[in-house]
Amino acid sequence: MNYIKGLDSRYWNGILPPDYEDFKFAGIKISQGTSHAGIDYTMPRKQWKLCPEQNLNRLPFHFWKGSRTQDPKQHGIAQAEFFYETVMSLNQGMGELPPAIDCEDTWAYKGLRSLVDIYECCKRTKELWNKPPIIYTASWWWNQYITPYDDYDEGKYRGIYSYKLWEADPPPDTPEPGDWTKDDLAIIQVELDATYPGFNASIDIDWAIKEWYDEQITPPNGEKSIVDISYDSSKVEIILIEK
Repeated sequence: MNYIKGLDSRYWNGILPPDYEDFKFAGIKISQGTSHAGIDYTMPRKQWKLCPEQNLNRLPFHFWKGSRTQDPKQHGIAQAEFFYETVMSLNQGMGELPPAIDCEDTWAYKGLRSLVDIYECCKRTKELWNKPPIIYTASWWWNQYITPYDDYDEGKYRGIYSYKLWEADPPPDTPEPGDWTKDDLAIIQVELDATYPGFNASIDIDWAIKEWYDEQITPPNGEKSIVDISYDSSKVEIILIEK
């Protein structure tokens, strides 16, 4: 199988050292939950702006947060819209690769509440981007929080498995969560916290399946989302923490 090499890192400054031109894409955390746009949003903003200059295609991702009080359907939709609003507020395009929903919140409820929330978040993200998102998760999380409950309501929400998987269990521990198989992989995370000369921070190394990558990529000046929503940019909280 052929792969395309990429990276992701919360604290990377967005500058690719010349010796590592084999990187073709970067995963960039854009938002989290419904209340803020990143734990430290200084670097992600730089990444989003600088990646095109480094000839890196951008894959935006949202860190999904469960809610113990809000209606899970509405909460999932709200997260998707906040994700979209935050990308739009950067005024730098939608990214060249499909969006991703990062599912590893250990404070979430196990069971139907989280399943419905993620299902609705992915569904709304697909509508907003006009392309299906991928789901970033690992077996240690998914098999605890989702798999035992995915037959609730007569399997109504098992459509969650129609989305491609960004496998977050680096080798050699790479079992697929739930019903996903290797035929459904989009990206495999192969190394965590790697240190490379010339990078200002540790990075994670990702391999995208070339067939999926070639089908999904949208050139920087190509067609973007055909769905739009109105939003108030003043409500998109950007947290800046200068080092």
